[in-house]
Amino acid sequence: MITTLYAFYDGECGLCAACRRWLSKQPQLVPVCFLPYQSDEAQRLCPCLMQLHPWREIVVMADTGEIYQGDAAWITLLWATANWRTVAVDLSSSSLRGMARKVIEAISENRLTLSKWLGLKKEERCAVV
Repeated sequence: MITTLYAFYDGECGLCAACRRWLSKQPQLVPVCFLPYQSDEAQRLCPCLMQLHPWREIVVMADTGEIYQGDAAWITLLWATANWRTVAVDLSSSSLRGMARKVIEAISENRLTLSKWLGLKKEERCAVV
């Protein structure tokens, strides 16, 4: 049973930082610890993190050892929240999963450009939040 999730995001990306802030404000059914993948703590918690190329897309690790990346990571983070769990279940269905994957991939591939266009600022510091 998952009791804690660790979300490793790009602390240098404004869009990633904005998503972290938004998710942090959501009521959580499963606590989520957000860590910039650049932090020492992230490397300590997930020694294989750099092999997963977290600069390409978010990585989420459960305290039970499961690792999720990309659309699976986003769906897992939504699942951890009280207000978005139903959406996560819907997105994980076979009929919506392909669309979710394509949207997340498009956003991930263009996140730095989107950050610039939207004027989103990176994290001030890479620390445990």
